[in-house]
This record gives sequence, C-alpha cells and structure tokens, in this order.
Amino acid sequence: METGGVMAYNDCVAIRNLFHELGRAVSAGELGALENLLDPDAREFAPGVPVLESRAVILNRLGREQMTRRQDLRLDCAEVVAETEWGFCTGTFGLRSVCLSTDTVRYTDGKFVAVVHRGGKERWRLYRICYNSNLPGGKRADSQGR
Repeated sequence: METGGVMAYNDCVAIRNLFHELGRAVSAGELGALENLLDPDAREFAPGVPVLESRAVILNRLGREQMTRRQDLRLDCAEVVAETEWGFCTGTFGLRSVCLSTDTVRYTDGKFVAVVHRGGKERWRLYRICYNSNLPGGKRADSQGR
C-alpha cells in the first residue's frame, strides 16, 4: 500500500512537470519539445473554434501562430490525480501573445481541465485539453482592453 502511495505521488509530480514543460515549450516556440509532450491522439477543445483532432494538427496550428506571434504561456495546476495509466489535471492559465509585425499585445486567461495518458513505461503525455476564457465569448483582450 505504501508503495502505491509513493508511486501515485511521483506520478502527480511528473504530471505537474508535464504542464511546466508545456508552458515552457509554448513560450520558447519549441515545436519539437511540444511533440514529445502530446499524445499522438491528442485533442484540443478551445472556446469558439473547431476541435483540433490530433498532435499533428495541434502542432501545425502552433507552428503557424509562431510565424506571426510571440507567446508567453503560464499554467498553474490546481488539482492533479494519477490512476494507473490515466490521470487528469485542472488549473488556470494565462497567455500573453504579441504580434511580431505590430507589437499589439493580446491577453487571455481562463481555466483548463486535461486528461493525461501514460502507455506502459512511457512518460505522461497530454491526451485531451479543454479550456475556457474568462473574457465574454472566449475573446482575447488586446493591449487596449478590447
């Protein structure tokens, strides 16, 4: 029983680290690092846009955004649970995004819930992420608060 508790604790620490690495990789624009953090069957559920259906689609969108925007992502985990090969994390996020051509700054923040998966002895990977925006209609505020 004690071993299970230690293993569950270590898994929760590993899941928190996954989200720390995710924020760092998005902020640094490291698509290769992001690829290692996402399950091949990952899905992203964002407000007001179609579901992104795979790791490749998610990375493609992030790659396009990086060509025009510099991003700084902060993720704060509130609750982390690990059970066998599945786990989840809830928390809050903040995203600061700067347009490279105009220096216009957009802010958004909200809450997220994510399902993580670990197959066999592999590392934990993001399997599903769903988030909202604290702004009405899922919008992002620019530097003038619009």
